[in-house]
Amino acid sequence: MATEGDTQNVPVRVSLISTVIINGISCPLTVLLNVLVIMAVKRRPRLQTNTNILLACLAATDVFIGLTAQPSYILYETLKLLGESTKSIAADVHNIFLRFLSICSLPHLVLVTGERLIAIKFTMRYTYLVTKRNMKLAVFTLWVFLTLWEAFLRLITDKAVLVKLRLRFLIAFVMTFLRSFHFVRVRHTVSGDASPPEDDKNSAALSRRSGEISEREQSA
Repeated sequence: MATEGDTQNVPVRVSLISTVIINGISCPLTVLLNVLVIMAVKRRPRLQTNTNILLACLAATDVFIGLTAQPSYILYETLKLLGESTKSIAADVHNIFLRFLSICSLPHLVLVTGERLIAIKFTMRYTYLVTKRNMKLAVFTLWVFLTLWEAFLRLITDKAVLVKLRLRFLIAFVMTFLRSFHFVRVRHTVSGDASPPEDDKNSAALSRRSGEISEREQSA
């Protein structure tokens, strides 16, 4: 006969089984679909735009999630269903990959948003500000920095300190993005202010030419 404790654990077990099934189905789909996105951008030159390159980098992050975070989560939940200790190696591995790849996904989204913002706001200077070299450098710097940051956080055992550091990192990242946008906007404004004298010269030349043409017509 089932005990009262077993009856209370039935919804929990059903939830765990459902989670394992959903992740087991979505895990290979996550890897497959994102790999198709990366291959499509890589093999077709007409798809190798700045936005698509950044989206391919974001897809690479999702591929790593499907290869590491989801399988480790499935293993962790399966061990819980089998009655193993929740403080298992699978749980630690899952937490490491989930935190690291989640932190990587957010900056990639910010890079995509920033690239589109520059394309819409500063159309005339887009090709100068956003180049493939700059994007590759930004993505490479991002991965190196986040890897070192996660390694540094692994050395800290106090959870309160970890929460504060992660919150400060998020605020600092947002502020850096806003300051970068402000720098681009100021630079664009300064370059725009420097161009009117040339435009005035052209306008004055056109006015003089129009005046000369009108005088010739009157004399004729």
